[in-house]
Amino acid sequence: MRQCQSVRGEGTSILWLLLVIACVATSCPGATLPITDNLRLWLRADANVYTDVNSTIEATADGQLVARWHDQLVGTDNTIDNLAKASSSNRQPTYRLDAINGLPVVQFINDNSDDNEDDFMNSEGGALLSSGDAARTVFVVARHNGGSESSPAIFELNGQAGGNTTGGQYRVTPEVGLRVSGGYRLYNGSMGTSNFRMISMQTPATPDNDTALTLAWLDGIELSATDTLSQAVNTGTSGYRLAGGTGANPGGSISADIAEIIVYESELSDVDRAAVESYLSTKYRLNTQAIDNPAKPVKVFFLGGQSNMVGQGANADLSTLAPTLNGTQGDVVIWHNGDDNSNTTSGWVKLAPGQGRSGSEFGPELALGRALADAYPDYQIALVKHAVGGTNLDVEWNPNGPGPLYSGFLESVSNALGALDADGLNYDIGGMFWMQGERDSRFTDMAANYQDNLLDLIAAVRSEAGVADLPFVIGRISENLPDATYTEEDIVRAAMDAIAAGDDQVGLVDTDSFGLKSDSVHFNSAGQLALGEAFAAQYLAIAIPEPTTAGLLVMSMLAIGTRTRRRAG
Repeated sequence: MRQCQSVRGEGTSILWLLLVIACVATSCPGATLPITDNLRLWLRADANVYTDVNSTIEATADGQLVARWHDQLVGTDNTIDNLAKASSSNRQPTYRLDAINGLPVVQFINDNSDDNEDDFMNSEGGALLSSGDAARTVFVVARHNGGSESSPAIFELNGQAGGNTTGGQYRVTPEVGLRVSGGYRLYNGSMGTSNFRMISMQTPATPDNDTALTLAWLDGIELSATDTLSQAVNTGTSGYRLAGGTGANPGGSISADIAEIIVYESELSDVDRAAVESYLSTKYRLNTQAIDNPAKPVKVFFLGGQSNMVGQGANADLSTLAPTLNGTQGDVVIWHNGDDNSNTTSGWVKLAPGQGRSGSEFGPELALGRALADAYPDYQIALVKHAVGGTNLDVEWNPNGPGPLYSGFLESVSNALGALDADGLNYDIGGMFWMQGERDSRFTDMAANYQDNLLDLIAAVRSEAGVADLPFVIGRISENLPDATYTEEDIVRAAMDAIAAGDDQVGLVDTDSFGLKSDSVHFNSAGQLALGEAFAAQYLAIAIPEPTTAGLLVMSMLAIGTRTRRRAG
């Protein structure tokens, strides 16, 4: 079993236990599917894959043949078991262990050399959707290993239909494309044949259920259409097929490794779709490429700390608190570890709600990224966030050990910058934001060492970045922490004050007025938004070079609740 990093937070021992149990049960990171409304199919290669037709022997060893693959919804709100089954023993795919991020896949082989038959699976139940022209959003995580990119599908709704019903046979193909009987929509992307990729596809309900209105994303990046033959979509009442051709007797299957397939009977909102994509990219550590290439120069910012940097703001609150942030930000990308120190290869994704502690939560990155992008319109803003709840600076973040959190942070930074280098993108490192100290304020020795330790961290980050005066913005821990537990908070707060007073390239954010959850430790949704805005205001006050006029306007608008520090001279 994979070892999962403990998800810790101050004063949340019961929640921590529940998250650890869930993590062990499913496989962290990103194990919890954030959106379940209108969920109609959920196939995961890491659960309920069986080697026998009676579904009693679960696959556990590499190379086992797969007879049945069960839907995760069985026993919940589904009355029909929409499991997938191989039509015969020589059509069975293969279970492959540790194929992607330590997780298994189900491998389908075209013209299998051991039996000269193509592997595919059909669903045993009926139609997934209430009607053939219902709305649907489909997610596929897979690797295309060979065969045609256009005709066979990795996943197909109504794939078992013997006739070519107009608009039927909704085929998600690796080209990337949607093909139905009598129509298609092709996009400017391809899965290729070497890496695991994530396809997201969305078609509206009647009367707009047309190939021409179908949207597609590859690794979270929306694709533009290159060719379309308009056709109303009607997938009838037949079931689905995995990795097969069309019709009752499919041929021309493709070779593909399938990790996960999710189908919703709805058009997910941008926020919900991004949350599911974040869940999948985090779980499988997909190397998503979120920065358009060629692109503007990239300005990179580091974010580090513990649970208040991870973020427990509720996505559901954004529609009223910050509707403009309640969606994907096209000009800001993020590389984030999802509260897991071992997750350092998350990949670049567009900034969106759901990149906090879970897919339904956010941190300061939302407001921070937006403000920085507005201040620097000629740059693509890129945030590298590495934070884990309940961690201390004295040991875990200490660069002199180095501590495991500091090492994990450096690995995230190295991987993130390496991905930019690999894509030939020009970038500069703009600064770092730090929200941490609650843990150290619980212990006398840690608090006494805090000033020296934070000075060492600032120096180490500047050295790694190669920028001697790299701006560093500290979020000072709140004075409202429970005194009985956080006995040394005044010492840690004083250390932060002293560091900011002694370095004109260090900014300090006063968080005392920011909204807190009932535990008086973690910022609530409004508090997280305030933290992000204040981070931006402090950074813009000490930025090198000085921001544009627009940036100065943004800075003045965000200055409430912050202590402004400007460069000397």
